Amino acid sequence: MRVPIVVSADFECFTKPMDTSQPKPKLCFTMEYQNIFQVHFANYIECVDDTVYSKAPVSYVAKSEDDDVAKIFLHSLVKGVEDIYQRFLGKPKKMIFTAVEEEIFNSSTSCHICGGQLGEDKVRDHCQLTGKFRGSAHNECNLRYRVL
Repeated sequence: MRVPIVVSADFECFTKPMDTSQPKPKLCFTMEYQNIFQVHFANYIECVDDTVYSKAPVSYVAKSEDDDVAKIFLHSLVKGVEDIYQRFLGKPKKMIFTAVEEEIFNSSTSCHICGGQLGEDKVRDHCQLTGKFRGSAHNECNLRYRVL
């Protein structure tokens, strides 16, 4: 099953040479010569159906080298995930089933999930997030068809 919600994120960083750096042979053989500073991030939470869930991308630009950009990123991401849980967790949408879907269901002979021939175990499959009818399926295929 296609994952219903996806997060895309990006960080921009710059490197700054270090003024002083001394090797530490007792610790490692790596010589530090620059620091990396996170200066910008953007993230976007996208739903398969933007009529069900849609938010503007989140973007942040550091005001100084002391800004904890990673912490701000994680805070914004947690906020977005909490919003999704509040809206959808434990609240499956009832199936939207029109006369057109009824005709499709009645005339279908193969499972839209596995492609196998349908028998007496034919059921209606719908998206729990949007309520949209997806197609006819074997009862077992329908019960196993989920996002893990």
